[in-house]
Amino acid sequence: MKKRTKALHSEIDNRSNEFSKAKDVDSYVQVKAAMVNFREYRRTKRRQMVQENDDLSTLFTSIQTKLRFQKLPPYQPPSGLYPVDTDKRLVHLGTIEATRRRQLNANMTAIKEKLEKNFADSANSFYHEIQKIKHDALDDFGNDLHAAKNKQSQLHQKLKQMSQGLGQVEKAEKLCEEANIESNEHTDHTCDDLAFEINQVEKLITKNLAAVDSQLAASSGTGISAEQLKEYKDTFNHFDVDKDGTLNRLEFKSCLTTLGLIGIDFEGGDAKFERIFTDVSGGAPDIRFDNFVEYMNRLAGSSMDPTQIASAFATLSQGKAYVTKNDCTVGGFIPEEIEFITLNLPPLQGVDGGYDYNAYLKKSFK
Repeated sequence: MKKRTKALHSEIDNRSNEFSKAKDVDSYVQVKAAMVNFREYRRTKRRQMVQENDDLSTLFTSIQTKLRFQKLPPYQPPSGLYPVDTDKRLVHLGTIEATRRRQLNANMTAIKEKLEKNFADSANSFYHEIQKIKHDALDDFGNDLHAAKNKQSQLHQKLKQMSQGLGQVEKAEKLCEEANIESNEHTDHTCDDLAFEINQVEKLITKNLAAVDSQLAASSGTGISAEQLKEYKDTFNHFDVDKDGTLNRLEFKSCLTTLGLIGIDFEGGDAKFERIFTDVSGGAPDIRFDNFVEYMNRLAGSSMDPTQIASAFATLSQGKAYVTKNDCTVGGFIPEEIEFITLNLPPLQGVDGGYDYNAYLKKSFK
């Protein structure tokens, strides 16, 4: 009994010392693991110590009873090893355990609060930056349309760069989700909300750029119809692969290759292309939309005869009022030219895969 009592006291003291010296941790994963371990201790080791104490108390009573029947002196354990001493140790341990439980709960609360604030600070700051871009995008264009276009293009680029930073906000939100934080009193935003806001501002800037381009084209005195301008814009956007609002050399060359449909060729090689690029860009490193419109308008005026084009389409389609992808393939069109047909010619109602070239010509040359 003496040996078992000393062993139990040692275990109780070790647990008391362990819990008394326990420190707060820095992450949700760590404090969650500590809480799980504490609950497991309470479910196993703690109950084993209580059971051992009950067994020793029963043994002590049994020993004393036997000695009394045999008219022998009662058993006197060494000082500090009486059952009452063990009871006191367990009571003290219970007090320390209660303190440890409160410490873990407070630690968990503090970590969750920190996670909430970290996400809220990131989300609120991100939202504020989006609103700044939106506010700048809504400013009056002023009289300098080129300056207005440059500003909108810069805002578009800034928005794209900013969008890449959403990943950090998503990480902070994920940590909150892993900590089972379902509400956050420090912010009303979620990453999904922020992505939506970015998309809305991007649409706004895209519309602004289209409006500036329209005003630039109108101010140039070309007399281009709104429908034709939209067609030019759709073509321009299609080849603006990096979506920076301009066509670089590679993008413009791809465009001209596709527009082989209207008589552009590259038999002269890169030297001929460079002459065209320099002419259209005015010596700039990229081609703006108004440059593109002016060039396309010149091209239409000098090279596009509606009667000739209609006749070419009729020959290509073997007399049909529409043209198909198969007609283009048989006619030797390259993939880029076929893509231009499908993107720009309206589908003919009632004909699956048929494209109405008459409607396209009527729209283009009215």
